[in-house]
Amino acid sequence: MRLSVQFNQAVFGFLLSIALTQAAPHSANNIRNLMAELSDVRTTSPDVEQQILVFAKKDANARDYVVQRLPDLINAPGSDVWVNAVQLAGKMKAPEAIPSLQKAMSRPPFPAQAHVNFSTPPLQLDIVAKDLSQMGDRAVPSVVDLVKNGDELMRNRCVNILINLNTPESRKLFESGCRTKPQLQLGI
Repeated sequence: MRLSVQFNQAVFGFLLSIALTQAAPHSANNIRNLMAELSDVRTTSPDVEQQILVFAKKDANARDYVVQRLPDLINAPGSDVWVNAVQLAGKMKAPEAIPSLQKAMSRPPFPAQAHVNFSTPPLQLDIVAKDLSQMGDRAVPSVVDLVKNGDELMRNRCVNILINLNTPESRKLFESGCRTKPQLQLGI
């Protein structure tokens, strides 16, 4: 009786290992195909982004594959591909994308909106700032760099990021930097 239980466990283990080794290449091919779709403005869609998120959540190798490619997509000029990559980086909370998001902050807030009073757009209308704020305290050093080298609009966008982060580190930084006009100044 004991021998048959051990035999059944061995057979199950063998079959499971076969299934897992066959599933890994399938998953790798799928994530590669999905990333190719994401990086082509003609084939991408919100569904592609959602499928990538599902694969990346289930498979660490798929996640690594995606986050290694996000910076190049975020830095891609002249196409809407970077928007998809920015949103994906924020949803994945990918710290690997923080330097590229910091660089993307030099672009005007997106989506481009006509602001009658030329004020800072709300965070929900500034996808780069919004997705940078989803990175948690790992984004704070980049926000500090942006504040030091930015104009008034950039400083205001950074204030929005710090407010949205709402972590002890971001609150401390915000409170120490905003004295008289928190909406206009962040002296770090």
